[in-house]
Amino acid sequence: MSVAESTSVSDKRALIKSCASKFAKAMKALELALIGTDDGKISQLRREVLDSWNVYEKELSDIDVFDQEQQTQLQRSCRQSLQELDLILEQVSQRIGAIDETLSLTRSQSRHSAAPSERKRQRAELKLAHIRRRQDLERRQQDLEFQQAEIRREMEKIAVENDLARIEIEDDSGSSSSNSVASNNVILPEMRQSAREKTEAYVRSIPDVTPTLGQPELNVVAASNPKPSDNDLFNGFMAMTSSVQESLNLPKPELLTFSGNPADYCKFIKNFETNIEMRLKDNRLKLSYLVQFCNGDARRSIEDCVVLPSDEGYVRAKQILQGRYGKPHLVARSHVERLIDGSPVKPKDVQGLMNLSLDMEKCQITLSQIGFVSDINNTENLKKIVRRLPMHIRSKWAERASS
Repeated sequence: MSVAESTSVSDKRALIKSCASKFAKAMKALELALIGTDDGKISQLRREVLDSWNVYEKELSDIDVFDQEQQTQLQRSCRQSLQELDLILEQVSQRIGAIDETLSLTRSQSRHSAAPSERKRQRAELKLAHIRRRQDLERRQQDLEFQQAEIRREMEKIAVENDLARIEIEDDSGSSSSNSVASNNVILPEMRQSAREKTEAYVRSIPDVTPTLGQPELNVVAASNPKPSDNDLFNGFMAMTSSVQESLNLPKPELLTFSGNPADYCKFIKNFETNIEMRLKDNRLKLSYLVQFCNGDARRSIEDCVVLPSDEGYVRAKQILQGRYGKPHLVARSHVERLIDGSPVKPKDVQGLMNLSLDMEKCQITLSQIGFVSDINNTENLKKIVRRLPMHIRSKWAERASS
């Protein structure tokens, strides 16, 4: 390469770099103006961006002085700049309704070429989600039918016991009214003993429904009176019948699992305490269920606690989970990082905007319970969250904040 050619290449590179710098500055100024409320300034900066792009594009159209690799790099840079320009002009059009006709055809062709594949992907995802929901509903229906069959058998058994007890009470009451007071004092204790034995036998025959986690625990408390009356025994049978009948109308509680994400710790431990810990008295069973509903790192951290004594093992497992995943500052940081480190929401991404709103609401609920709301309300984190919003929502946020 001669000296003249080398000078020409360096001059051309410097000129392209200068045009790119002016274009980038104009783009930055337009982006900042979109956050404000001055539409006239936005229109002026839009013209400046288009002018600087025309100059930049004109210089990039004549790059024959460069070698093949440099030309490829410059063309890639040009395409990237064009995409950024397309995005910001679309945001400007949403703000003031001014759409550049020279670029609308390119954007329209790009959108039409990508639309069919996007629609196919969305249809496939919806179909897959529908299949999964149907499978889950079928599985739940099978579980419910099995539980209902078990409860119907128990109801039939209880009904027979009730009929026998009522007939016995009525017969004994009729015979006692025709006998003397002395004979009444002899018959009634025997009848009470027989009814009490039937009650205790029935209570022992009821299966323990707690490990299935599908039905509420039946708490049968023995009568404090060593000689209950006939009406008390009959009322006890009816109360147990009513309790089983009511359990038919209760849906099966959904048990959450925990994989070691601190953001999920609070809701998991509350769900576990409500559905399992409060229903069981044996700490060995509690520890078994705790290990079962953990997976990943969380399960590996507590699965060896089963070799400890029952009481110590369960307490130790909960302490490990609390220390590794449940400390308030870990929970707060996990929720905040989910909000500030996410990808920006595109202008027409309705689902993405709804997901961001849901994450913010979940973060506020959890942090308010552990006393770390200030972590999300500081200025730096709010700025990072606002940067994820589309431009037209940023401007509305700025208007709301300034008012």
